Order: sequence, then C-alpha cells, then structure tokens
Amino acid sequence: MKHLKKINYLILILIGFMIGIAIAAIVHNHDIKSPWWGHLIVVIGSIFITLTLHELTHAFVFSINNIKIKAVYLFMFMFIRKGKIFKLKVNPKLLILGGGLVVPLLPKVTNDREFKDIGNKFAKSLIAAPIASIIFGFLTFIVFLLLLFFSSNLTLISLFITATIVILILTIFVILASSTSNEHAAGDFIAYKKVKEDENYLLQVISSYIVFNHEAYELSKDYLLNKKIEYLSNNPLNYDLNTYAYLIDYLEDVVYDNGTKYYDLDKRILSLNRNVLSRSNEGVSLLFLIAYLHYLYGDDDKTFEIINYLEVLQNPRVNWKHLEYELKKANHLLGISDQFEYLSSPDYYLDLGLNWIFAPLFDDKQERTTFTKLKKGIKVPKITFYNTLK
Repeated sequence: MKHLKKINYLILILIGFMIGIAIAAIVHNHDIKSPWWGHLIVVIGSIFITLTLHELTHAFVFSINNIKIKAVYLFMFMFIRKGKIFKLKVNPKLLILGGGLVVPLLPKVTNDREFKDIGNKFAKSLIAAPIASIIFGFLTFIVFLLLLFFSSNLTLISLFITATIVILILTIFVILASSTSNEHAAGDFIAYKKVKEDENYLLQVISSYIVFNHEAYELSKDYLLNKKIEYLSNNPLNYDLNTYAYLIDYLEDVVYDNGTKYYDLDKRILSLNRNVLSRSNEGVSLLFLIAYLHYLYGDDDKTFEIINYLEVLQNPRVNWKHLEYELKKANHLLGISDQFEYLSSPDYYLDLGLNWIFAPLFDDKQERTTFTKLKKGIKVPKITFYNTLK
C-alpha cells in the first residue's frame, strides 16, 4: 500500500499515453470506421466488467476460505442465496451504491480463535479485490500494446483504445476509493489494515455481517456482546457511531432480554449528554434505551423526562419517521397507549435509513430483535414479536 501513489502516477502516465495515441489516430488515420455507439457500448461494458471483477474477487476469496456468500450486489442487480442457489432481484435504487457489495455468510464466532480466524479470512478478501483491479488495468494496457503492434484491424484498435482508457481511469478510482474512509465505511486498503491491527474494528465488521446468518448469530451473540461490554468498560464512551452501536446492543440485551446489568458501566451511560445524543438517528435510539434503563432502575421520573424531551425534539439531522417509530414503541412498551397496529406492521423498518438495501437478505422478517414489553399503567395488546416482562 505504500506504493499506491507511484502506481497512481504510473496509471496517469499510461492514460496520457493512450489519449495521445487516440488523438494521433483521429488526426492521421481517416480510414478508421468505428461508430460512436460502438464506443458507447465499449464504455458501458468496460465499467461493468471492471466493477464486476472487483466484487467477484471479494466473493471468490471468501469462497476459497470456506465462507459462503449470502449475496452479491452489482449495480442494480442482487444475486441472493436461497438455499443452494442464487436468485436474481432488480432494484434501480441500488445504483446509489456506485458499484457493488458482497455480503458473506459468516460462520459462528464463539471464541478468540474463531474470532481471529474470521479476521484473517476477511483481510484476505479485502486486499484481494483492489489488487485484482490493479492487475486487470495493467493487463488491459499490455493487451492493447500487443494489438497495436500485431493487429492491422484499425476498428478493433480504436475500440480497444476506448476500453483501455476507461479501465485505467476506473483503476485509479478503485485505488482512491480503497484508500479513503469516513465514519460510516472504509475503503478496502484501509479496512484491510484495520482488520489486521484493530481488534475493535474487526468486532464491528463481524457484528455487522453475522446478522445475515441467523443460526450463526444466535450462537455468537453472547461472545460478541461480552467483547463489546469489555470494550465499553475499558474505554471512554465517545459520541460516535461505533460506541452507539455497542451501547445499543448492550442496552437491548438488558432491557429486552433481561441481560446482566453492569452498574459501573450503567452509571457512565446514564450520565451521557442527551443534547449530543439527540443529534443523530443512532443517538436518538440510544437515548430511548437510556430512558428504559432508568425505568428498570426504578427512576420513572427520569424515564418520562427523556420521553417528553424527545416528543418535542426538532432536529433536521434526525429522520422524523425514525423518531416517530421510537416514540410509538416507547408509548406501547411503557403502557401509555396502544400502538399495536403500528408496531405489528411487518414493513415498518423498511422506512428507516438504508435498511431497505439489506432487507431482501433476511429469509424471515421475524428474524429481528425481539423486544420485551415493559408494562406500566394500562394493559396493551401483545405484539407477535414482543415478549412479556413481568
């Protein structure tokens, strides 16, 4: 990865060389007859082949390391595993991904050895795809040179000039995309380094993907939750997405599944700043769980102080549908009002964030978190995916 800048410069030189050849061919070879639509088809085909190669390399490396593939997303096409076969679905909205996505079907992770083993396999898949893209770019250029020296078909050479330029440009794009990151995602090169060196990042990755294998998730959730609790107990509770995700997992276990409470950790959670938490959808979800934690500790006044605060929250960063759902769930869980019809809708979660991207990967929509009903005051109807806490 330390040579990526040199590779980028080299590819830029090759692109300049290709453009020079293209201009020379246009100026000096008036006999070349390649229609504009032929070049358009070549451009589209080159983009499709380059990005498909990248994603299929991810999938191939997972497969040879004995990790099955749950789904491969390519442009607006979804190839989703159903048993032993893959079924095709089409959704034009997926074009916002800008390419593709591979979802592995992770096995169970119940101890440190399995945890590290999954990390090594993930790292191999992450690094393989951008390397394959770079190799493909250079091989394309070599094939062009061979055509240039040994072929007399000017139309073929003309079309291959277009293909080579497009593929080299996409190679640079892959390198740049693989070398960048933000709070939500990391490029392949950066993710590779983090998976190898940062155990907490690997925990995030495994937790994100293992939910697509329901059986493995059920076997792994206690081990993964303990690692998250260990992280939370030994590190500052920062206001970032990673910490929010770990806190939500911990509190959902405590609130909905009667999980073990950790008093020292709970004290720190209850002291988090609600004004900061209420600036994002994830923070709002966490804030509701903090309200329920107050409730379980017997502090009803604090619970309803937070609920009342959230009822009048107006923040453009928070999705109003997300807030509406959380408020209705709180009212139902606390026995304030009957929200049976709203909460029992099997499609409610499709409206929240980008969940619609991964919704087709769940074989059964009931395979989502089951909540425990917190009864207070009035009696409310039971929701099919809720349990009752007495």
